[in-house]
Amino acid sequence: MAFFERHEALAALTTSFAGCVAGRGSVVLVSGAPGSGKTCLAHAFGEHARERGALVLAGAGSRVEQGLPMGVLEQLFRSAELPADDVERLDRAYERVIAAGTDVRPAPEAIGALHLPFVHALCTALLAQARRRPVVIVVDDVGFADRVSLGALLYVQRRLTRAAVMMVLVGGEAAHRSRRFWAEAGCRPGSLRIRVPLLSAAGVAEMLAERVAAPPAELVAACHAMSGGNPLLLSGLVADLTSDGGAEAGEAFGDAFLACLRRAEPVLHEVIRGVAVLEGDATPAMLAELLETEPAAAAAAVESLDAAGLLHTGRFRCPQARAAVLRDLPPERRSALHRRAAVLLRAKGAGATEIAHHAAAAAIEEHWVVDVFADAADAALAQRRADLALEYLEQAERLAPDERASAALTAAQARTRWRHNPAAVPQGLGRLQAAFHAGYLDHRDAVALAGYLIWHGHPADAAGVLGRVAKLAGSDPLRAADLQLMRDWLRHSYPAGGDAAEPGTPAGRWQPGRTARAATARAEQVLRCGRLGETAIEELVPAVTTLLATGSAAAAKALCDRLALQARERREVTWTAVLADLCSAAAFHLGDLVAAEQHARVALSSMPAHGWGAVIGSPLANLVNAATAMGKLDLAARHLDEVLPPAAPETAFWPRYLHARGRYHLARGNLYAAHDDLQACGAVVRDWNTDDPAIVPWRGDLAQVCVRLGQYGTARRLVTEQLDRLGGEANRVHGISLRVLASASDSLRRLQILTQSAELLQQAGDQFELAVTLTDLSDAYFVLGESATARLTARRASQLARWCNAEGLSRRLLPGSVGPGAPAGTPVPPVRCAELGTLSDSERRVAVLAALGHSNREVGRRLYITVSTVEQHLTRIYRKLGIKGRDELPPTLLPTAPPDTN
Repeated sequence: MAFFERHEALAALTTSFAGCVAGRGSVVLVSGAPGSGKTCLAHAFGEHARERGALVLAGAGSRVEQGLPMGVLEQLFRSAELPADDVERLDRAYERVIAAGTDVRPAPEAIGALHLPFVHALCTALLAQARRRPVVIVVDDVGFADRVSLGALLYVQRRLTRAAVMMVLVGGEAAHRSRRFWAEAGCRPGSLRIRVPLLSAAGVAEMLAERVAAPPAELVAACHAMSGGNPLLLSGLVADLTSDGGAEAGEAFGDAFLACLRRAEPVLHEVIRGVAVLEGDATPAMLAELLETEPAAAAAAVESLDAAGLLHTGRFRCPQARAAVLRDLPPERRSALHRRAAVLLRAKGAGATEIAHHAAAAAIEEHWVVDVFADAADAALAQRRADLALEYLEQAERLAPDERASAALTAAQARTRWRHNPAAVPQGLGRLQAAFHAGYLDHRDAVALAGYLIWHGHPADAAGVLGRVAKLAGSDPLRAADLQLMRDWLRHSYPAGGDAAEPGTPAGRWQPGRTARAATARAEQVLRCGRLGETAIEELVPAVTTLLATGSAAAAKALCDRLALQARERREVTWTAVLADLCSAAAFHLGDLVAAEQHARVALSSMPAHGWGAVIGSPLANLVNAATAMGKLDLAARHLDEVLPPAAPETAFWPRYLHARGRYHLARGNLYAAHDDLQACGAVVRDWNTDDPAIVPWRGDLAQVCVRLGQYGTARRLVTEQLDRLGGEANRVHGISLRVLASASDSLRRLQILTQSAELLQQAGDQFELAVTLTDLSDAYFVLGESATARLTARRASQLARWCNAEGLSRRLLPGSVGPGAPAGTPVPPVRCAELGTLSDSERRVAVLAALGHSNREVGRRLYITVSTVEQHLTRIYRKLGIKGRDELPPTLLPTAPPDTN
């Protein structure tokens, strides 16, 4: 048997045993905390004495056998190897006691007349044995021995002082009911006291090393802190460590903790239950009131539990220990303690959080707890514990004294769910609407109800709520401001039906003669003052949309980043998702495609799709846009396959979704699908009178489709119309529109238009769109024969494309590409140029690629011919055109836009 830091105690016992062998009787009192290893020490010493020829009698007290007289004495004589005559004599005496019954109640630690013959017989037998060999009596857990056995042990002790008898009594340090016995036994001549201490950090390391190879210092420190050096607790902890490989206390530790308590005095067991129930409020005074005992007794018990390593300064060393104590506490006793704790804390004016915890655990159903639960819910929200807040609010609602109070608590639950799990809001919408129509909701909760209805796709119901609220608002300016904000949000979210909130108002209509200054000023005010908790989602989303439309993407991104950090710190799920969506849109406007994709992913992962309600089109559009621009078309396709809620096509985010889907089809080369989506997008915004190209530039992308289909005139008309409708601050969309116009223009105008496009996009800060324009500009320079400038421009475009992680654009910039995103092997279109009349079709294709600066190998790869064939074609081309080499190939070789036939 392995011992850790117990060798000195064992040595003291063996020294005392040597005196016993020499004929000197002694009494050794071994004390220590429950679980400190006293029992192991006693067993080890018993084996030591038995191996040296001693007669060893062993017994142990038990809490469940304390009412059984002579229970320990019977164990002693049954465990000894006594002569047959002595055993027969003791058996007869014992049977006489049993036959007489146990009606006699001796005084504590005293022997009654009924038991004296048996005790005397046992003492006589031991004296006789002591004349032949040493006799060792070991009684473990003597504090739980029955009173008759305690008295008998003192009787034997008084008569064995000069005999070769050694008595080892093992007990706890707080053995309250055996304190008189402990004092009397310890004051006899020849008595010795041995205290078994808890393990030091070095002892813990030694014990750990037996099960864990070379335990690190951090593990040793953690185990010492959790166990307090108590060997029994440490053994349970080590068992958990070796079973799951972690560093956490588990089931074995909990079992060991309860085993320690069962070896302790009942008062310690009761006090530690009180500590488990009260947690941070477990002062000795509070424990005394809770357990209806004296403060001094409670303080002494806490001190003993500290000394045993079960507590540390009156608190549990780890949550697993408290959990084990609470599991072991009978439900009815646990409920009674929590109820008493709630009443005591309320009387002392404690905080709502402390009282509510106990009231909930005790299932108190009295009206006074309603306010307690409501206040505790507010405190839980301040601590970012939304689930706990909802539990308290639900319990408060169940106990509400009337319908109005119940409605207010239902509304409070909805507010909490809205901030942390919008998907759960619909389950309470029916009750909220019923409460509203019954007149039980106040102004704030009624306006909030409209917001929930807007988010989850019920604009008509929201309009009805706002209409009734308007009639009840009166002249209060604050109420009027709240109402107007929600009306604006309804019109922003549902352009087709938002007017129902305020009949006669041309809400959400795009007006060509209207400037964006007022909206921009309001957005900038939100930007300056934006703080989470002071800025509503209904105010922030339109403000950021305005900032993006007016070329202030960097400012919008800064605002959203700041608020997003606050939302994450506060664990505000809804805010985190919405701000991630806005950050994605702002990052996309800046050409930061990686950030745009990441933010969109956060938006969709922070909150499930059904939590987004009818506005799911916004984060999906942002993710599809970013993925398409990066060339991750499969990713975009997966998200376009998601099923949208029925109300999604009614929201203002639907055109953005159609626009993003059209861009995806365009990138895929599905021109007719792209054409249909973009046409549908245009039809929606025109029908809603929200056709603002600074927000949804659908004409520019539709023009790209027309260019790819050869409809150059239509493309120019679409782009021109888009430019006419743009405000003066929309540099980004202006620059993109010019690039599309250049693709539908002849080569002589293309360079000038693209140069202007690049300047505007540089000012707007959109790195991706700038990279696309520079790519087209590089091709234009090649057309005009400015190869050096073309290569320099292409190099800059390539750098930007890599920074944006735009794989499709990067592939286009590789040698051997023709046109945006054209795959290898794409046939070169026929060249419309009079000077090429003498060239065959094959020669014209080779001439065009050579004029663009491609090498012979690249030309061969593009046209699927050998390098030798390319060289033969070029020889014939040079001869027919009367030039010496490719550097003299005329710019007119490059294709120009066809004449306007549309």
